[in-house]
Amino acid sequence: MRYSLQSRSSQGTTLVEMSIVIGVIIILASIVSLSSGPFFAYRDGRAAGESLRAVKAAQLMYLADHPATAVNTLTQALLLPYMPNSSWPTLPKVGNQTPTINPAVFPPVAVLGGATYDPSGSPTDGLWDVGQY
Repeated sequence: MRYSLQSRSSQGTTLVEMSIVIGVIIILASIVSLSSGPFFAYRDGRAAGESLRAVKAAQLMYLADHPATAVNTLTQALLLPYMPNSSWPTLPKVGNQTPTINPAVFPPVAVLGGATYDPSGSPTDGLWDVGQY
């Protein structure tokens, strides 16, 4: 009796092997997509903090030019000439809502649904707030 010593590579892959490879790829892709969520939340928080710091700088420059002005009277229109590129920053969306910036308080805060918005809960981390230096 003679046995065939054919190489397995000449026979191709089986359906089971291909199914296992596809399954592993799907599992790896789901792990990557689940682990990227916190990165995007951190990125949005940092972007919001940078926007709020730009408004704070505009507040300081405006108040230096107009020292008799009360902070609670500051508006977007008054601060706009002091903003970089004379444009008001837009904060990243939260769900389907876009927070706004309240320039009438110092330091400025993000406002969502009529309330101050800071999901980190910390005023010193610089995410969604100006933070402390």
